[in-house]
This record gives sequence, structure tokens and C-alpha cells, in this order.
Amino acid sequence: MQEEPLDDLPLFINNSEPLGVYVVANKLLSFEETPLTNNSNWLAYHFLGRLVKNQLTKGAIPKEIIQFHQENFEKVLLPWPCLSGIVAEFGSNRCLAAKMTLKKGIDDKVVHLHDFALLRLHGMDISVNDLQLDVYLTAKEAFLLFANINLSTHGHELYRGWDEDKRFDVNEVKLQILDNYIEYFTKETSSHFSHCLVKLFCADYVEYLHQQFSKQTISPATILRLSGSEVLGCILTKNPLVQSFIQETITKLLQTPLTLTFNQKISYYTLYKTVEYYVDLTDFIDLSQKQKLFLDSIFKELTKKFPSKITYSLIDRNEVYNNYLGKKF
Repeated sequence: MQEEPLDDLPLFINNSEPLGVYVVANKLLSFEETPLTNNSNWLAYHFLGRLVKNQLTKGAIPKEIIQFHQENFEKVLLPWPCLSGIVAEFGSNRCLAAKMTLKKGIDDKVVHLHDFALLRLHGMDISVNDLQLDVYLTAKEAFLLFANINLSTHGHELYRGWDEDKRFDVNEVKLQILDNYIEYFTKETSSHFSHCLVKLFCADYVEYLHQQFSKQTISPATILRLSGSEVLGCILTKNPLVQSFIQETITKLLQTPLTLTFNQKISYYTLYKTVEYYVDLTDFIDLSQKQKLFLDSIFKELTKKFPSKITYSLIDRNEVYNNYLGKKF
């Protein structure tokens, strides 16, 4: 199992409590405490469907995912063209949008994410702050990235959906999801139906990760690098390989901070705070008050506020939707 270079963060997002973090193409856009949890990720699910359909990328998708979910990707409503974001009709909203091109190049990085933009809602208009950034990924990296974004959004309910003292039983979890949403299955235009399909995908993805960790064909470092801080720090904390990785990253923050790159500090600290927020940190490591204060000093080093006063163009909502999704609102 080859370790990932965590000094390279192509797209690193943590978009719910306790931290709001955006890194695109190794550029830090935001690193701050956030009380917001209403995460919108529909574009990431839509992109998974495109990976499944395209011959350049289909081979990287697990067969179980294709078998059970191939027909579902197009059924999900896309209320916002967001890879990840806090979106509300009234109140604060922030949204990271992007376009995806699948094209064979000189290497195996066939997935090109481009036209990144920060979107904000203003009535029927959307302010668009273009980011001149590009991300290139292999098909496998893209699958893990989009799957992690989806699981980070919908996995908290899954995490509470089974007895943590028992082994994760994907069939039991999926039956519970279906039972919770059964009344909406005759209403495919319902947002509840869309949520159900995404949660069913997330359940199968959790099972896939458990299998890959057991075989050691995917490392926790790989998941963390691809927007997986909540996947590891909330959903999979009972996995022995993940537990060992969490201990290792916190130890590095404490004992060898000067050897870590800026991006490593971003990913390790985000994982540390996620674990601290969702589970009992003493299950992994006992920290003295002095050590906690030292870790807090790392947060101060990384802090960067999400852009509030930005140069943008105000564009009609339908035009934005057509630009990113090929259809009107």
C-alpha cells in the first residue's frame, strides 16, 4: 500500500462543524471555525454519474457501485450546482462550483476540474467569483474525491444509524434508509427521494472502504488527501487502520511540526479537530492542556477567512445553472 504525498492537496474540503476548509489546486481559500452544517453537494453526486458512464473512467468505479447505483445518478435533483457548500434560500450561503472534462491526455490524469467559482445567492441572481484554478485527477482519484464529498455530507446520519458496538452491516443500514424514505418512492421529484438515493450510495461506499482498508489496497492517507477528513474522523473511526492513522497524524503535529509542510498541517489539523468534535479523543490519544494549547497555535497559523468582500459579477440564476449544468433553474 503506497502512501499518498499529503503535501499535495488537489481538492480538500471540510464544510461542516467544526471547520470550514477549502483548498483548490494547493491554494488555501478558507480555513476557519464554522457553525454551519447545511452542506450541499449535489454536483459531486452528478459527477459520479458521469464517471460511471464514460469509458475513460468507468473501469475505476467499483463493480458494486455500478451494479446498484448506475441508474440512480440521473434521478437525483440538482437544486444547486455545488461541489460543496452551505446554501440556504434566506441567510448565509457559500458554494464552490466547478466544471468537469473527461479527456485522455499524456498521462493517466483523465479528469480535469476547471472553471472553479465561488457562488453566492442574491434573490434571483447569483454572484460568481471566478477562480483561475485547475485540478487534474486520475479516474480513481476522482471517484474517491466525489464519493468522500458525498459521504461527508450524508454520512453523519449513517454513523448514527447503526450500533457502533456491532460490525457495520451494509444491508441492515440500507434497509433502515429505505424504511425511513419509503413514502417518497412514488415521488421521484421529491428532494427526499434524492437524499435517499445518495444515502444508499454512501452506505455501499462505506462498505467498500472497509473492504479496501482490510486488504490494504487503499490507505487512510489517500482518503484524507481527497476531502476525506470527515470520512475518517467521523464515519470510520472504529476501523483499526484509521485509528492508527489518526494517532500517527496527531503525534506528528505535536512532535515534528517543523518537518510538516503547510498542506500537511492543513490536512492533519482538520482531521484532529474532526475527531475531537465527533468522538471521544481519548480513545486515540491523551492530550495535556499544554499540548492542546500547542495545537491551537497551529490553528492560528492556518486561519484564513472565507472571502466576504470579493470582486464578482452578478449573473441571473438561470444563466449560472445553464453554464454549470446545461439546463435552467
